[in-house]
Amino acid sequence: MNKIALVIVLIGTVLVVFATTYIMGALSTAPNASESESTDKRDKMAKVTTAPDIFDQMGERWEDELGEGWETSPHFLIVTEDADKAAAGLQAASPRLFRVNGRGQEVDLATHDPNDYTPNWVSDVYITSEGLVIYVDTKGDLPKGMADTMLRIVVEELLAADASAHVTAAPADWEVLGTYAPAASGN
Repeated sequence: MNKIALVIVLIGTVLVVFATTYIMGALSTAPNASESESTDKRDKMAKVTTAPDIFDQMGERWEDELGEGWETSPHFLIVTEDADKAAAGLQAASPRLFRVNGRGQEVDLATHDPNDYTPNWVSDVYITSEGLVIYVDTKGDLPKGMADTMLRIVVEELLAADASAHVTAAPADWEVLGTYAPAASGN
């Protein structure tokens, strides 16, 4: 009888310890006033989302024996409510996009191997009825490494410009309404 009572007391003690640990853990994750303040700050930070199948929207995938990639030159559509900030981000992205090689590395154009393909041309920031567009001429071939790096650069530069936006593929029939020119400053 003493052994059974001892086992019950031990099991009870273990359950109390686990319950106490669980409750204390739950209490420590409850937000306090300073955490709520930082959450408010995070709500004001720029947020950039991307279409999950962005490159599939732009072109056909290569056949498996050619490696991973698409038959396209990328054309990024930026949907945003702050065209000035987004355009500034895209303008900052432009020289970086020019330096992305087929393996997805940003290279120094002055010293890189000339057989290491980089884009021929990066457009200005275009205004379309859907949003802003930047086009990168890759002669119709877009290796996966190059694609992933270009998308990362666009997102990084939009965030650096504090522009909230959604990045997707421009529709096949996108039409340039104009070239983005920053608003004149009052200085």
